[in-house]
Amino acid sequence: MRQHVAELNANRAWLFEQLPQLSVVQQVFPSETNYILARFTDSPKVFKTLWDQGIILRDQNKNPGLAGCLRISIGTRKECERLIAALQALSVE
Repeated sequence: MRQHVAELNANRAWLFEQLPQLSVVQQVFPSETNYILARFTDSPKVFKTLWDQGIILRDQNKNPGLAGCLRISIGTRKECERLIAALQALSVE
């Protein structure tokens, strides 16, 4: 259990460093949980593109104050790397 928590914490920290470097990401909110909340330049496009690739994010647009936000659950390092790769592809479009 402790190893799993340590892995999640490391992956969250890694994502927190990687996400702001992408042009499609406007803001990344600090997190102590098993997910990261991020605001995107075009969250509907990001959501749909990732959904079509089997990467499921939680759309937070309907929640007050969270326009443009998507919730990213922290997964394995491989899943996190796949997410960043997909977002990098969107950043160059």
